[in-house]
Amino acid sequence: MRIYFNTSALSRPFDDLSSARTRLEAEAVVALLEGVENESREWIGADYLDFEVTQDPDRERVGRLQSLMALVKRRVQTSHAVASRARELERVGLRGLDAPRKMVSMLRAKAPTSLRSAVMNGAPSASASAA
Repeated sequence: MRIYFNTSALSRPFDDLSSARTRLEAEAVVALLEGVENESREWIGADYLDFEVTQDPDRERVGRLQSLMALVKRRVQTSHAVASRARELERVGLRGLDAPRKMVSMLRAKAPTSLRSAVMNGAPSASASAA
């Protein structure tokens, strides 16, 4: 199975775990990372994720995240085609930094989403338009 972590998910184990929801999300991320370590899952990274991680003002967290990112097996490089698709995704409802991340995760990691048909076909689906 291929997976993609956005910065929020990847950071979850380092967040304040006092809330049950945050703790549960952190445990899920750790379980997925264990799958990456034992090679039952393939982590698809992106140069955009590398950039976004470095923008965190907490340098200790940046170091921890970069250590985890050493487990990435394949990387998706930003290109004109990626930027063009990101703009298309923004037109169907994704905003700002989420558009490139979602595109990478949907196309390369084949994550099931309501926007997958919009990404694959270049046209918004009914559910994507409502997003």
